[in-house]
Amino acid sequence: MERIAILCVMRGGAVSSIEVEATVVGHLAVHRSAGIESTDDNGEAWSVTHMPSGRRISPLHFDTQAAAVKVAELIGSLPVDLSAPVVATDPFVRPHFIDAVRAISALHRGFLIDDPIERPAAGSA
Repeated sequence: MERIAILCVMRGGAVSSIEVEATVVGHLAVHRSAGIESTDDNGEAWSVTHMPSGRRISPLHFDTQAAAVKVAELIGSLPVDLSAPVVATDPFVRPHFIDAVRAISALHRGFLIDDPIERPAAGSA
């Protein structure tokens, strides 16, 4: 694990940078989801972040580090340049890349957390 900086975007649009412990997979980092202690069923929440931009690459969270690492490996195998601050800028490729990231994340039991009070149980989609 190494310490990396990630960006946190608040609901009002404010952006701040925080450091987290992460497992690095190419240009992606797997770390505990910032600001989320646990899900409703006391499970963990893990995120996959694109290191050149500091932003999460998947909108979904994962209930195990192993699932998040697998997602990072699969996203890393897609034919796009993840070393750039903005990924898949080609207008034809970008929507397909976004769809692929969402599909990979969902197939690995990714889940959304919209509000710390109204979050789903870990593993729900």
